[in-house]
Amino acid sequence: LGLLPALEGLCDDAAAGLGVPVHARLQPVALNADAELTVFRLVQESLTNVRKYAGAREVWVSVIPEGG
Repeated sequence: LGLLPALEGLCDDAAAGLGVPVHARLQPVALNADAELTVFRLVQESLTNVRKYAGAREVWVSVIPEGG
């Protein structure tokens, strides 16, 4: 899939599960496959923590290149 489509799907799934908007600001970044997987897992775990502990009314996920 690639990092950005995978994160879009993850955010869509999280929004459905949380019942609140999950806003995604995603821009292409130059990462190797291992780093992409790490970013995906970090966002995944963060969204899990939001669901378990935050009681959020909305969520923002941003992946942008440095300086962007």
